[in-house]
This record gives sequence, structure tokens and C-alpha cells, in this order.
Amino acid sequence: MKKLGIETLSERRITEVSGGQLQRACICRSMINHPGILFADEPTGALNQGAAKEVMDAFCRLNEEGTTILLVTHDSRVAGRCGRSCYLLDGQIRGEYTVKKGRRKEEQVKDWLSGMAGRRFLTFYFRKGILNDNYFCRKMRKGLRYYIADPHFYHAAMNDQMDCRGFGSMEEMNAYMLNRWNHKVRNNDDVVILGDLSFGNAEQTNDLLAKLKGRLYLIEGNHDGILSSRKVNRERFQWIKPYEELSDQKRKVILCHYPIMCYKGQYLLDHQGNPKVYMLYGHVHDTMDQRLLERFQEETRQTVTLDREGQERKIPCNMINCFCRYSDYEPLTLDEWILCDQKRRERKLL
Repeated sequence: MKKLGIETLSERRITEVSGGQLQRACICRSMINHPGILFADEPTGALNQGAAKEVMDAFCRLNEEGTTILLVTHDSRVAGRCGRSCYLLDGQIRGEYTVKKGRRKEEQVKDWLSGMAGRRFLTFYFRKGILNDNYFCRKMRKGLRYYIADPHFYHAAMNDQMDCRGFGSMEEMNAYMLNRWNHKVRNNDDVVILGDLSFGNAEQTNDLLAKLKGRLYLIEGNHDGILSSRKVNRERFQWIKPYEELSDQKRKVILCHYPIMCYKGQYLLDHQGNPKVYMLYGHVHDTMDQRLLERFQEETRQTVTLDREGQERKIPCNMINCFCRYSDYEPLTLDEWILCDQKRRERKLL
């Protein structure tokens, strides 16, 4: 007890003992039989900075006297006091972890929050006073925006009709699509659904909405009628609209469930000749209608016209079908959809 600085605790009541002192008392009990190795799982997790320092000072003294200390922690400050650090993922050691010294407080906070999903840091860390919401909104990495069309959850006919998705059952299809979605999307990401989300009833749809990660935005499709029911949790969506125009990384996206062949901003290019506007749609799945749209786009792109300066130029046409099967049921960013669409067209030419 003397080594740990708690020799006077035996004379105190439990209400007079701090969290750091209680933690050192637990360490003292574990050292009764003089073990060569001491394992500590989150020993500073529930302590303030002062108490955590007391506990780590105690561990350092024991280590100097020959005791090997194995620590499990999410706190980079604690890891920084260890002689050697490894990082764990899914219960397995993945490699060495180097603690960066001399970093600014802002960088340390980013490290502390890096493993936390969604907005947990808003309800936990910021309320604890590490930093405020304004700093987070300004400095922390923003979530991504994904797009996807026509998942048709709970639509059993998609397995043997139209799409012929080939799953053994509707339940298997739902489980696969949900897993693909949640494997990609984080809680602070935005997902724009370009129509036809769920073919289920109100109870099934609510269950789906509770499981999907991300902030949801819905462009209404012709199979989204269930969402008009009062029983459906429409509050799960940031908005529900038939049409929208959004900015995405200095580009504009035209969003509609139904393809728009002559869309707003179609002719706009940047100074390098890259398109500034994309039309994202759904509805047609991978049917003959999609083949006709592809033919229209190719013909449009090969058509030569005169611009305002009287120079010849080909007509831009950048329509992307965000059909879920094209991405193996995974929501994609705009750049990912551009690449996915390009590769799919190239495969069709082979």
C-alpha cells in the first residue's frame, strides 16, 4: 500500500476515497501474491485525468520494480506511457502502434475519437468538456454521401422476376443487402435513396429503417407508397422528395427516381473539360429500358454541335443508373458511381 501511496486508506470511510485511490487499492489486492505479470483492462476508463495519472504512475513504479504490465486501453495518453504498444481489431493483434509525441490538443482529440462511430462523441466527449460542438463541426472529418437506387427490400419477386437476383429467399436477400449497406455506411454518413426502398408493410419497413446505418434521404419512387402510412417512422428520413439538386464535391447532382434525358446543367463543364453536373436515377433496373437509355447517351455523346464561341463540341451526357445490383447492393459515393458506371460500360463493349 505504501508503494502505491494508499497506506492511509485503511483509516478512511469508502465515501472519503477517490476513484483513483479505489483503483490503486484494486491494484494493491492484485499484487498480494507478487505476480510477475499484471493484466489491466481499461484501468483508467472511468477516471478523470488526475486520477488516471495517479493510476498510471502506480503502474510505472511497479513496472520499474520488475512487474510486467499488460494494458488494454482506448486512450492514446495511456498508450503513450507504455514501453511498447500494439493495436487490436476484432480481437486480434494487427500490428505495432506508434504514439505520436508533442501533438496539439486538436490532433489528440481526433485520435481519441477516431474509433467512435456516428455522433457518440457529441453525446459523450463534448459534454465531458474536451471540446465543443463548433470545433467538431469545423475540424472533424465529415461523413460521406452515398447514393443507391431500387433495393426493393421485402420484394420476394425480385429473386425470380425482372432482376432475377437469385437469392434463396426474400429473407436471405434482405440480410445480404442489409449487411452490404451497414458494412459500408457509418452513422454520420448521408445516404440518398433514389426510390423503391421497401416493399414491406409498415412494421417490416420500420424494422428496416431502425437497422440501416446513416442519415437517410429519400427520392420517392413508384414503390414507396408504404411511406405515406402514418404507421411508418418517416422521422427516420431527413427529407422525402420527388426531385432534388445537390452539390457534391464542387459538382451538382440531379436526383430523380425516373431518368431525365435532358437534365438541368447538362452542358456545363469545368475549365479542364470535365462535367460539372451528373443526373442520378433509378427505376429502370437492368432492363431493356436501361439498354435504350445507354444507346441514347452514346448517340448524344457522339453528336457534334456549336458552342457559344462557334466552336464544335460533342454534347455531354452524364446519366448514371444507381441500380443496387450494379454495386453489389452497396451504396456508393458519386466518384465511386462514376467509376462503376464506366467499368460496366467497358465490359459491355468487350
